[in-house]
Amino acid sequence: MKKFFFFDRLILGLWLDVRGGLAPVDTILVTSLTAIGAMIGLAVIRDAVVQEMGDVAVALDNVDQSFSGTIVHATLGTLWTASFTDDAATLSDPAGAEPACLDVQVSPTSEGSPLAAVGTPFP
Repeated sequence: MKKFFFFDRLILGLWLDVRGGLAPVDTILVTSLTAIGAMIGLAVIRDAVVQEMGDVAVALDNVDQSFSGTIVHATLGTLWTASFTDDAATLSDPAGAEPACLDVQVSPTSEGSPLAAVGTPFP
């Protein structure tokens, strides 16, 4: 008999033990903080990718493809002369500025007039 009493008491003790249990509020809090952190992290990644794309655009715009060349034949002399001057770069990326004509931080603008009062006709 004494043996069963020990097991009953052990099972009851484990059943009532709250150490290591998860409360619903704790789970909601951890999930909310994780979701907010993920959104902030994705926004930072988005901004970094846009910055890198702007840097690549500036780098490609600054590639100079100018050339000049002349084909000279030993007996006939000059046969062909060609040259090309590439236009100057149009994009720039100064330090601390937004990347290459991309507006990442646009100031807020008005979205129109506020809602009309109740009973007045809709504009």
